[in-house]
Amino acid sequence: MTDYGKILKTAEGLAALLSGEQRIATVRTVLDFIEADIRLRLDESQATDDPDEAPEEETGTPPIEIVKRWNALTESPIAKAGRLTEGRARKIRTRLKRYPELEAWDTVFRWLNTQDWCTGRTDRGWVVSLNWLIENDDRLQGLYEQATAPQPEGKADVLDALDGHATEDRVRAVFDEAMARS
Repeated sequence: MTDYGKILKTAEGLAALLSGEQRIATVRTVLDFIEADIRLRLDESQATDDPDEAPEEETGTPPIEIVKRWNALTESPIAKAGRLTEGRARKIRTRLKRYPELEAWDTVFRWLNTQDWCTGRTDRGWVVSLNWLIENDDRLQGLYEQATAPQPEGKADVLDALDGHATEDRVRAVFDEAMARS
């Protein structure tokens, strides 16, 4: 157990060496740390049997795995996720309870790279973020449905040719073929 008394006495000793405003700021910082630590310990101690409150061990996947996959599978201009904050971890754990299959997450992450509206290539210039994606279950579900929806005939061929590995002649030929079919 953390000895908050010792922490506070140490802070007071350091604060005594400081002037008025610096002293107050130092004590406030230490008190904020103690308060945050107590809140975190209370959250950890109030585990429930409610499936919506399941810890990450019950989902089988730690939230950091989703952050690693996001960072590995998304491409610029989509920003890499920074550190795993408690709020982000909580939201990821909640999404993992409903969507535990990592391949579904990977599918959405890869698909986002291909969407103009997610990569700033529209007049709005908006770019998707991991925080936006994990905000609610409906968003993740909707994007997965879009990512796995069948492509109209002809469109898949054009998209395959445009995957970055096709020559200009091949792209032109596939485009012409698709246009002829429509």
